[in-house]
Amino acid sequence: MEYGEDEGSGTSKKHGKKHIGLSMGSVKRDLALKGRNVLSRKGQEKPLDLSNPHRFEGEGVVYRAKLIGVLEVSGPRGDPICQEALSELKVAVRAAGEHKQRIFICIGLDGIRLRDERSGDCLYHHPVHKISFIAQDMTDTRAFGYIFGSPDQGHRFFGVKTERTASAVVMAMRDLFQVVFDLKKKEIETAKRLADESRISNGMEYPSLKNLTITVAIFTFSF
Repeated sequence: MEYGEDEGSGTSKKHGKKHIGLSMGSVKRDLALKGRNVLSRKGQEKPLDLSNPHRFEGEGVVYRAKLIGVLEVSGPRGDPICQEALSELKVAVRAAGEHKQRIFICIGLDGIRLRDERSGDCLYHHPVHKISFIAQDMTDTRAFGYIFGSPDQGHRFFGVKTERTASAVVMAMRDLFQVVFDLKKKEIETAKRLADESRISNGMEYPSLKNLTITVAIFTFSF
């Protein structure tokens, strides 16, 4: 799978090398550094500048975590669906007796990327508009999950165990969705203004974009 596609797994080393022309080693060092930078020396989460949308540029805000698992679900949203999926994934992990895969959660403008901590490879890439529901685990403050997909391709639940409290990651995702919404809103407003200015300056009756609207995904959070 090429870098930047909606979703993938088992990414090869070639994929990692496509990361903006950097070597795999530099990618891993950058991710590790960002993962450390969200924590203070005492291990407490450092407050981020929530008014600064630029923090989501590039790899964005990075958190260390473990991937509990991935499960097909019946719908795009619903806390009961998420809680049941989390329980099933936990049972499966315990039954398998295997360690959870260590990952970096990269929250950026182009979506959520789950990267392997050891190799830096992108395991999954989830654009914002296809994430429909986020829920924190009712029994574990360090676990959460989200539903990704579409009506035609189905929906999958991704369960994650965070290094610190999951609420920090969930809030960062919420902030990202708001930033993306605001950017899209500005884009459509600019398009309307330029189209109307062009129509007026040319003295031609082009269809007005006054009533043009933009449709964005509806994100739901459960705490």
